[in-house]
Amino acid sequence: MKQIKYLLENLSVGERVQLITNAGQTFYSGYIGYISEKSILIKVPKSLKASKGLCLKIRVLLHGNIYSFQSKVLCLNSVPIVYMHLSYPIDIEVSILREQLRVSMSMEVKVEAKKELSNGSRTANAILTDFSAGGASLEAPVQFGTTGDKITVTGKFKTNENEKTITIPCSICQVRGEEDIKTKDVNLQHGVKFEFVNKEDENFVKNLIAQQIVYAKTRKIL
Repeated sequence: MKQIKYLLENLSVGERVQLITNAGQTFYSGYIGYISEKSILIKVPKSLKASKGLCLKIRVLLHGNIYSFQSKVLCLNSVPIVYMHLSYPIDIEVSILREQLRVSMSMEVKVEAKKELSNGSRTANAILTDFSAGGASLEAPVQFGTTGDKITVTGKFKTNENEKTITIPCSICQVRGEEDIKTKDVNLQHGVKFEFVNKEDENFVKNLIAQQIVYAKTRKIL
């Protein structure tokens, strides 16, 4: 019951929720709220033929984990929007998305090093790619350091619900160079490990990764 309470208390209004019927049909909706020990309020997807007693499997992402439970429609309401009360879950299953799962993305970030870089500054712009909850790759024309050196990466991280500027302490794991065939310019790839000191930021990034994995690559997971 603690996991159920934790899930419902930490979900944001509008959080994406997956509904699966006994026939295997999948629908997506938005979370509204809950009445403790009584019901969960969910928007009714337009394409779902919802009726009292309809059994559904509910799945939702929170802080990088997938929570799933069985429920059924208690009643439907049309004011102020079309929504339904689902039965309060008796049991819940939690699946942890592995940190090593990675997604490809391209996001501009600012990198700050403790030592002066080849550009004469301690800061430089980079492209964050090959992203996971545990680390990422950074592409830049300058080298940020060698294995074991500490840097910080600052960027605007955006989930389905929020956007947040986060600074992540990192350690460099490896550096390798790739030469552009046309321009002959060397582009450096930095593999970095995230070393979060702020749990809230860590959870935000994990949720972003989980959403990217689920929606962009492995929608069958959720």
